[in-house]
Amino acid sequence: YGTSGGNLFTSLLSRVDDRNAIYAREAGLSYLRELYSGLSFSANYQYKTSYSTFLTNFQRFDKGGEVRDLDSYSMSFFKVNARFAPKEKFYQSRQYRYNLDKEVPVIMLSHSFAKRGLLGSDYSCNKTELSFEKRVWFSFFGYADLLFRGVKVWNKGVPYTLLDVPSVSPSYFVDNDAFNLMDPVEFINDQSLFWNITYYMNGLLFNRIPVIRKLQLREVFTFKGIWGSLRDEN
Repeated sequence: YGTSGGNLFTSLLSRVDDRNAIYAREAGLSYLRELYSGLSFSANYQYKTSYSTFLTNFQRFDKGGEVRDLDSYSMSFFKVNARFAPKEKFYQSRQYRYNLDKEVPVIMLSHSFAKRGLLGSDYSCNKTELSFEKRVWFSFFGYADLLFRGVKVWNKGVPYTLLDVPSVSPSYFVDNDAFNLMDPVEFINDQSLFWNITYYMNGLLFNRIPVIRKLQLREVFTFKGIWGSLRDEN
């Protein structure tokens, strides 16, 4: 749990053993509405049951304050999402969508809701996410891709699997959306701010070095981080 990437090539070249695996069974429905103005709305429902394994044991306090093992728990989540990307251009395949104009700012706001006892939910959870993404050009000096995302879990007493667990890549290959120097489930937050700034110099330095210039190498600088906290109630 808390890792990104699922292909065989990545798993065979893992730098750490993932000892946080759980089983899950889920089903859901989704509805998406897109407008020509670049505004889109979506509504989702997901029913998910998570099962403990010999690697990851679930525990919780009973009414008497004693710690008890938990074989599984279920959640019914409702999620609404709004996305605004004015004049966005993209190519749509059968399975994926490719953005053709990253200069367009993309703003996303979503909220997930689950209430204990409603449609089989074992816990209550409210989570809000807000993100901003854009490419900024510096003329002769290249360009930078900016991504900022904030997450807030409003409830208290939420299981750690439903909190904000940073995405981790345990392989030796760089994953742009995950942390390569962090172990799975090393950090858990109920509120966090994530940023990913990638600067492409387009050969500003390497093109001035005779031997390197023939190799057509390019300079890329990445500044990625997350700041978060966890309340005592969680």
